Amino acid sequence: MKKIVLVFAFLLTISFQMYAQWSDISPWPKDRILSSVYFITESIGFIVDQSGLIQKSTEHGEYWNIVKYNSEYGLNDIYFTDLNNGFAIGDDGHILKTIDGGNDWIELLSNTNENLNSVQFSTFTTGFCVGDKGKLLKTTDGGENWDTLVSYTSENLNEIKFTSVLKGFCVGNKGTILKTSDGGNSWSNISDSIYSNLNSLFFVDSEFGYAVGDSGLIIRTTNSGTDWEIVQLDSVIDFNSIHFTNSFTGYIVGDKGTVFKTTDAGFSWILKTYSTQETNFNSVYFSNINTGFAVGTNGQIHITHDGGNGWQWRNAPSVPSFKTINFPDSLVGYVTGEQGLIIKTTDGGLSWKILKSDLEINFRTSFFINKNLGYLGGPNGKVIKTSDGGNTWSFLDLGSYQDVYSLFFPSSQIGYAGLQGNWIYKTTDGGTTWFSIPVINTVISLYFLDTQTGYVGCNDNNIGKTTDGGTTWNWFPQNIWSSYSVYFLDYNKGFVVGAPGNFVLKTVNGGTTWDYINTNINDWQNQITFANNTIGYSVGGGGLLKTTDAGNNWIHEIDNRIFYSVDAPNINIAYTCGFQGVIYKFDKNDSTTGTCDETINILPKEFFLQQNYPNPFNPSTKISWQSPVGNHQTLKIYNLLGSEVATLVDEYKPAGTYEVEFNAAKYTSGVYFYRLQAGSFVETKKMILLK
Repeated sequence: MKKIVLVFAFLLTISFQMYAQWSDISPWPKDRILSSVYFITESIGFIVDQSGLIQKSTEHGEYWNIVKYNSEYGLNDIYFTDLNNGFAIGDDGHILKTIDGGNDWIELLSNTNENLNSVQFSTFTTGFCVGDKGKLLKTTDGGENWDTLVSYTSENLNEIKFTSVLKGFCVGNKGTILKTSDGGNSWSNISDSIYSNLNSLFFVDSEFGYAVGDSGLIIRTTNSGTDWEIVQLDSVIDFNSIHFTNSFTGYIVGDKGTVFKTTDAGFSWILKTYSTQETNFNSVYFSNINTGFAVGTNGQIHITHDGGNGWQWRNAPSVPSFKTINFPDSLVGYVTGEQGLIIKTTDGGLSWKILKSDLEINFRTSFFINKNLGYLGGPNGKVIKTSDGGNTWSFLDLGSYQDVYSLFFPSSQIGYAGLQGNWIYKTTDGGTTWFSIPVINTVISLYFLDTQTGYVGCNDNNIGKTTDGGTTWNWFPQNIWSSYSVYFLDYNKGFVVGAPGNFVLKTVNGGTTWDYINTNINDWQNQITFANNTIGYSVGGGGLLKTTDAGNNWIHEIDNRIFYSVDAPNINIAYTCGFQGVIYKFDKNDSTTGTCDETINILPKEFFLQQNYPNPFNPSTKISWQSPVGNHQTLKIYNLLGSEVATLVDEYKPAGTYEVEFNAAKYTSGVYFYRLQAGSFVETKKMILLK
């Protein structure tokens, strides 16, 4: 396979004596190893990695979306025959195919269990894969069937390239070089006096080709592989990938962040960067003569826009944040998030499956009546419904284009939706038809005890109660800016959390009066839920809180994490999800997770500035970021002309995860930019104020 070095970091282990056993069950890998980068056009590209992720960019590599994920095997290479048809190959003989430009992928039968390391097609239907132990496969029907060819070697084959329909080459370990001149039907070993592993090759035309390998090895042919000469280079770094943009200009990447460039057809090579000693580059690809990408360990992408003279690093394409979590029972659960992402587990989070909704929106709310029947809501009045456990989704027409903030179904037929503006929408036929009910302000949280008695939290200081199915409402103003979540244990005892988050509101008389219970945190709280009458959880910008005495006292269990949603199907199991795709599970019976008297304190490993949420927004939006080190940090807002309009942060902040709210009530609609500077780290993102 393409050379990938796994570095196992032994972390300091602390014996936790916690009130609960919490473990990270997120499907996303913690330390990503990016295997290969490939661009179909200057704007459309793909990255595959060792955790089974395929991510796609349609914006010149600046932003990436997840299009495929599996946790069972790693992926090593990707190739497209045109804009729609492509192949991804990986460990244990797995071959995936897309016919719609990489949005959907199906598994093909390869008839091998060997790791596959490289794939290329010589025609639209004729393609080849090479892999470990000399494995060499060929298809002549677009990947439907694969035949095993005789390679006459047992060495690992690392990359294959065809210069024409008939002529092709592949390289592998211990200096292996194979050549075919009959379209891959027969292969001969043409290596000569080369003993180091060869990891990559590239032909600029039918005659001129290059291969690179371990210990700084570069070899070159000028006669279609008949002879190979070693290019002397003062380097002992292992080289892992090579790519040329024309006959003269090429690039090599390797371990320890190494990038070499040639402008004289490989006669000489100039070291361009040791960009990071901690990153081993596994793949390099240029989408045009100036723009190139190098990917590798630590989930890093390095981008150049000037022909490789200067490189800027990016973190791996960020995984979407999860906004809602629902577990109808202890094993079956749904998590939704940004970019239209929906994932499902049927084994309590041990494995996850990505569900398709045909929506690329940021889901904001979800409600599942049982493990098969559920609803999701998002911006512009979007609500979708599933009746078969997420296999298929149907669009529901609310008759509004306002954002949907909350959903609640006290029965399979009767449901409520809280929308932006002074309206609640109600259905009595399972979502087929809806009618509107006027309320005092935007409803952002809902909770119903039955089809008639319910409560709402608004985007102001009002908490509302109805006893006639929403026809009329009584309002109870409180000292709270926004009521993000409402939960009732029975007809008397209930709770509200929101912003500010330094208290939990509790009522014992059905909402007539409310007590303020101190939480000793300063961040907002997004959601509150209870497993029974005494055990409950609240999550938000300050982490996770837990109560074991019906909300009278709250313990701060998880710190330095931003959580958006929490669910507790029973007293022994709870789940929470949040920023950057994190999912945590509490399992009282899980002996693999230790237990401590102190709060879990999880510090970020890298700088990261999150896209503001919501976006577009009116009038306020939240901006989140994380810092792995303490330093002076500023967060400023600029208009389209580059003029500074607001300073949100200008102070020293220790390592941690932060979020601030930007209220743009006094500003006009338009495009704005927010810029974070933390020491030498600087990043700017765009947001839209739409009034």
